[in-house]
Amino acid sequence: MMLVPSVSSPRTIRTSRLTPRSVLVLISGSTLYDRHEMRPLFRLSIGRPGSSFAIEIARKIGLPEEVISEVRETVGADYIGVDKYLQDVIRDKRYWESKRQSIRQEEKLLQEASSKYTEEMTRIAEGA
Repeated sequence: MMLVPSVSSPRTIRTSRLTPRSVLVLISGSTLYDRHEMRPLFRLSIGRPGSSFAIEIARKIGLPEEVISEVRETVGADYIGVDKYLQDVIRDKRYWESKRQSIRQEEKLLQEASSKYTEEMTRIAEGA
């Protein structure tokens, strides 16, 4: 099966091997990108939309600021605002996932300490 980008849309994939039993599956995903070093991480994140970083990459590769300004005007502040908002949401999600993991570890330690305390209290009560 050969996959080729569609001429009509860069987001469409067409194949020459579809059969009546073929199933079309659309999966949202993005490639991960290091915002601080402005380089791709070459990892795919399934089910999560991502930023294009087009403006930032254009600036990094040295496109003239006039071209970047024209693009900003063309795509509009709403697109750029949404892109920045998406980046903030992704950053916050990572932060809260990390916090959740930390809380789970703390809860496990607390449960273990509580169990040891209960066992010790039971042992003392039985010995008295």
